Amino acid sequence: MIILNKKTWLYATILILPFFALIFYYIYFYSFAFSVNSDNAYFIRAAEEMITGNPFLKNWNGGFFSAFTGDLLWAATLRLFFSRKIVLYLIGPIAYAIIVYCSWFLMPFHNNRKFRIGNLILLLLILFVPPALRHPFMTVGMHGIAVAYMLILLLLTQRISSIQSDFKKKWLFGLFFLIAVAGCIADGFVLYYFILPLILSIIIRQFRSKSIDEIWLALLAFLAAVIGKTSTSLFNVFGFLKTGSTELQMISFENIFQYIQNTYNTWLIIFGFNRYENSNPFHSIGQMAGFLSALIVLAALIPIFLHYFKSDLTTQVMAVGFAFVIGSFTFTQITNGEPAVRYLSPTFFIAIILVSRTFQEQLPKMRKAAFIIYIPLIIFAASNISLNFRSSPENNRRYIEIAEVLRDRGLANGYGTYWETHAMNYYAGNELQVAPIETSDGKIIPSSWASKTDWYSSDYDARFIIVSQNKKFGLNEALIVAEFGNYREHLNLHENDIYIYDINLSAVLSSKN
Repeated sequence: MIILNKKTWLYATILILPFFALIFYYIYFYSFAFSVNSDNAYFIRAAEEMITGNPFLKNWNGGFFSAFTGDLLWAATLRLFFSRKIVLYLIGPIAYAIIVYCSWFLMPFHNNRKFRIGNLILLLLILFVPPALRHPFMTVGMHGIAVAYMLILLLLTQRISSIQSDFKKKWLFGLFFLIAVAGCIADGFVLYYFILPLILSIIIRQFRSKSIDEIWLALLAFLAAVIGKTSTSLFNVFGFLKTGSTELQMISFENIFQYIQNTYNTWLIIFGFNRYENSNPFHSIGQMAGFLSALIVLAALIPIFLHYFKSDLTTQVMAVGFAFVIGSFTFTQITNGEPAVRYLSPTFFIAIILVSRTFQEQLPKMRKAAFIIYIPLIIFAASNISLNFRSSPENNRRYIEIAEVLRDRGLANGYGTYWETHAMNYYAGNELQVAPIETSDGKIIPSSWASKTDWYSSDYDARFIIVSQNKKFGLNEALIVAEFGNYREHLNLHENDIYIYDINLSAVLSSKN
């Protein structure tokens, strides 16, 4: 039972005020640097549908992860109280502030002042967001909430393993189960990088010494995984939010070296060092510090894996989770050999927390000079501090102007290449509806990603098509004319071709698909 006395209120204030200060900082110094794209805007459009009578998103197509109990649920809840703009620029900072707090509490507490300072230095690596992680974690729909769920579950695992009160333990088990279910439904990150590592670690630990609490954790985690996978399958079967398959093929043997190199390069990019970005061999001090920090962190993880069987459960789960992320990134085709930072991003947070545990055990055994390894870490963290205050978010002026031109012509509904769809809706103040289309076998078809089937029925009455000159998704003028006939007007605005028709394009599209 929590006693609400002055000490409790003081402790709560100490925790809450910095949390809101972090959110403020992330919004005005990081998040506002990015304009809204179609990935972000899709989540707000779907969330608005959830709160206006379609809670399970009937006839909607999602992406590779459902986000139903993640970004979508958060967006729908916040949208009840705030505007579109506030929601889009609030979710990322909230999730990242949670990540910072969880990371701090997952670092080992030490009575030695030097080690507390060491933990703080390591936390600064996370607190001041590295440039490569800013867009994935300061915007909506990029796995930030999944990482937050993972760290909350790790914190609960740690707490359950140490607490003695049966009453408190039952509440923690319940909370663990609810968040695990939400995480498994929302994003495969939670399933593959926390739930499976937890179950595997507990199974291994039972051969050394049995623990009822750990067995309960494994059972609850397994049940959460079953509910998560079953829920998304049932959604697909009954026509609710449809999620794409996340089954990935293993890479071929001849591509192994390329993918290993890509993993290493992406790891360095997270730490601010991109050797392909600048032909000049001399990088800035911050970049070089990032390079050294990346190597220090990797080296500091070695003792974790060497002493895996002697570690506590939380450390073991993080170690296996780290290995799973690296394995997925390196040996599957999830990245197509590209430095897709967001897919490797969980390793950054897990590694920093694990390093704090390594330093606590290894540094006391070393000479005082060993503490110089903190110097590049401090420089790297300092180089990521943003002092650029933005009073308002970055806007995409191109889309705003295109939307104005289309509205001036009395147009309301249309189709387009993906990146010109949901973002256009956002910048048009929801007065312009643009649905994504793509091509297959030389034909124009409805998009199966981030879309609603109603947008491809004759009632939608689309009258224009926007095609980006940069990413056409197979669309071109010849194909559009072949499918829909001659257009009434053609506009070329901001590297976009716009074809305006006098006919109902939706009726034509629905008759052919």
